[in-house]
Amino acid sequence: MDILIYCFAFSVGFNLFLYAIAYFLQTDKITDISYCLTFVILSAFSLYQSDRSIIDIIFFIAILIWGLRLGAYLFHRIHTIGRDQRFDKIRVNPISFLFFWIMQGLTCFIVLIPVILVHSYTPKKITFLLVMGLIIAALGVLVES
Repeated sequence: MDILIYCFAFSVGFNLFLYAIAYFLQTDKITDISYCLTFVILSAFSLYQSDRSIIDIIFFIAILIWGLRLGAYLFHRIHTIGRDQRFDKIRVNPISFLFFWIMQGLTCFIVLIPVILVHSYTPKKITFLLVMGLIIAALGVLVES
């Protein structure tokens, strides 16, 4: 499963790259948005690597909607409050701040493994379980909103 290795490397690498920027600028303004971006970009990459069936597209759209909604909220919140006080003590410590970013990259990858696997699996069928999962996902986005 090369796709899992590529997605893992991107998730951690992308977050390490953004860590360097965030640490250099001593800012929290990219921390939350990078979380959402990692999900959307990884999902788009695994969709691109798939056979792009209707199920692959539905999974991608579900993650895109969730990621855009959460990203917009977090982007608005951080620009309204100016800084995230949760990071005040770790932002100045390069090791602690790095640990946060590595954990964020790992979390994004681990959470997205089922989607990556669905995108890499063929053939795909619309099943009752798939429909129920999509209904639960839609309700989750609705409740979060």
